[in-house]
Amino acid sequence: MTKKQKQIDKKKSTGQKDSTKIVTPTASDQLLAYSQHLKDGLKHGMEFTQIIDTLVSTKDYRELFNAIRQLAAYDLNTAYVTYPQQYSKSDYYLLFLNRLSELARKKSMNLQSEKTKLALSHQFPGIEDQSDFVFTKLDQAKAYYTEVQSGQDIFYLDFKDGILRFNSEAFTKLLLQKYQAAAVPPKVLLSLVDYFLDLGLIFKEQYGFDVDFNVLDPDNHGVYPMISDKTPEAALDRLFIQAQKANYRLQTDIYSRAILELNGGITLTAFDVDLVEEGKGHQWVLGVRDEKQEVSLVKLLLKYDFLRDWYLTNQAEVAIRSDARYF
Repeated sequence: MTKKQKQIDKKKSTGQKDSTKIVTPTASDQLLAYSQHLKDGLKHGMEFTQIIDTLVSTKDYRELFNAIRQLAAYDLNTAYVTYPQQYSKSDYYLLFLNRLSELARKKSMNLQSEKTKLALSHQFPGIEDQSDFVFTKLDQAKAYYTEVQSGQDIFYLDFKDGILRFNSEAFTKLLLQKYQAAAVPPKVLLSLVDYFLDLGLIFKEQYGFDVDFNVLDPDNHGVYPMISDKTPEAALDRLFIQAQKANYRLQTDIYSRAILELNGGITLTAFDVDLVEEGKGHQWVLGVRDEKQEVSLVKLLLKYDFLRDWYLTNQAEVAIRSDARYF
């Protein structure tokens, strides 16, 4: 028996009354509490506006990143104060990308505002009538950057764990098929490729993100793993024929690598590599080399019609794989 129970039993045995009182809040107390809840909700809203101000106006990369991290986790509404007119997290992410490009003095998307509601979208100069871009599948600090009309996810972005992954299939569907069919000028498409490459580099260099550039990567030491684990013999035979028709020659060296020499000292190579360290074993890949390390696979496919036709026709064998954990 506890001490308190003994005291209660003693009071009962001696006839003493329990002096404990139940205090019922008065109407005034309830109104004061309600008033405080409202003040807290309004203060919460003011703190939110301060973060937005930082997102819009800061000139510092770190402050900008901290602002978007806070907005990604911020719930503006409280139990007592609800703000009916709000921009979405997608909108803040879009603005964040534009601010990054602004600070780096790089080309950016046009930020468009909806006329009938608070909502933003991205459009790229030259394909405004073709595509709108927004963030979708938002989960905490994670989201996909998506082309609205096709639903293609161009990249996956994780602010919390510092991950950025580009999707090769989206670039195939959009740059090599949709925009080609719409006769979008090559200059516009190359500019769009540079935009995404610059964006990835900013995340990597300024914030230390783990970035998989995929088909955007111009690094001579990088490789593009094919989607199939099998030797693409039939596809390479077709490339030999199509290259010959375009006055280029596909050759095989002593290491069984298929090498295609293109204009300007650029080479496209198909070969087998050991990716055991990455848990993939032997894998056939494509590689692009150029003296200035400015040319990526997607740029080659945009420049050479015969290569683009070959790639699209033989996707089952030679399509470049994306990170299967996200796409």
